[in-house]
Amino acid sequence: MELSSDINATRRMKWIGRPPTGHQPRLSVRMDPNALRLAGERAKAEGKTVGTWLEEAIREKAEREGKNDG
Repeated sequence: MELSSDINATRRMKWIGRPPTGHQPRLSVRMDPNALRLAGERAKAEGKTVGTWLEEAIREKAEREGKNDG
């Protein structure tokens, strides 16, 4: 039996799956409930989502420590 590959097959295939939504994937993180409550309070006070507030807090900490990789 001879097997061959059709390089153009992937070009003819129709994309199947969820369409792009522009949203980032969700991520579950285990953390201290008091820390999450505090993050929620701070985020609300600044008019941000908890996710956005946490992202900014992580970036700020990384910059302070000189370890900004992203």
